[in-house]
Amino acid sequence: MVPPTARAVNEAITPYRTEWDTHVGTYRAVLGGGWEPVPDADLSWTEVHVLRTGGYLGIALGSSTEYEHLIETQPGLFFGERSGEAMDLRSESRPSLGNVILKKQK
Repeated sequence: MVPPTARAVNEAITPYRTEWDTHVGTYRAVLGGGWEPVPDADLSWTEVHVLRTGGYLGIALGSSTEYEHLIETQPGLFFGERSGEAMDLRSESRPSLGNVILKKQK
């Protein structure tokens, strides 16, 4: 299989659609296994920011100011343009990034 060229990836990046407005926001990784952080713990590393950027939908991880554009392959199913990581927003009750379950913050 031939890897996609930079041009093919750029052409695949989906221009922003208004129906994605519901996806925009901050999500936090669901931490399980009985682990409880101390109340004043910095959990910014568990955050995924879904944002509209430059006419496209993108993600930024934790406190990073760098973002990655998303490519939609099915309604609500996106892949990072560089990482190839799946961002699954097809279910509001169980969004995920890769194999990490997320919860949208209010």
